Amino acid sequence: MKIAFATQDKVHVDAHFGWAKSIAVYDVTTEEHTLLQIFDFGDKLVQDGDDEKLAPKLEVIRDCAILYVAAIGGTAAARVVALNVHPVKVPQPLPIEEILIKLSRVLKGTPPPWLRKKLTRERGRSYDFAGDDELPTGQNRSSSMAVHVASDACSASSDKEGMMSNDSRELKTRLKRLNSLATQAKMDLHDLSEELPTGWEQIMVVAQRCHDAHDALMQARQTAVSASD
Repeated sequence: MKIAFATQDKVHVDAHFGWAKSIAVYDVTTEEHTLLQIFDFGDKLVQDGDDEKLAPKLEVIRDCAILYVAAIGGTAAARVVALNVHPVKVPQPLPIEEILIKLSRVLKGTPPPWLRKKLTRERGRSYDFAGDDELPTGQNRSSSMAVHVASDACSASSDKEGMMSNDSRELKTRLKRLNSLATQAKMDLHDLSEELPTGWEQIMVVAQRCHDAHDALMQARQTAVSASD
């Protein structure tokens, strides 16, 4: 599975997608990771809203499953998702090596549903999924979760299934994941509003995702209250 990283120093995820000097692409398996290529963009740095000049970067990540960035604009994020690439925003600069190691661990367990779907499409890959793991973003706090931008990635509706389980441990895990999704959806909506009118066409999509995420979270909390009675 190919993973892309927006980087300034080629060692950390520390760059805004549009302003990244380089994009490092790795191949990751459950056992190892290999650097495939580092694409340098030199002085060809642009804001995410510059559609024409974003094209070279979009091209190099086209066959990647995940793109790690320090930040990304709403329009660029929508175009990344349109390529079936999942953007992940890290809360602070993180070593690429650290993310790769943690990602391999996720692959050994059970990746989130959207990632599981990507893996099953790859020829010659077989994984024994045991439990739901979250993508590594460097922190376990809600604010560090993946950027779920207008995608089929880990949707709130998929998390509603099985919500009635009486297993308190499972319910606690789902609450944590749903809270993270809702927090990120709120951040996405906030980021989009700040960039308007850029990305205005995504208003309904992002707003609906935010609504669905919080609806799922509220239902999960109600289930938790009922289970504790």
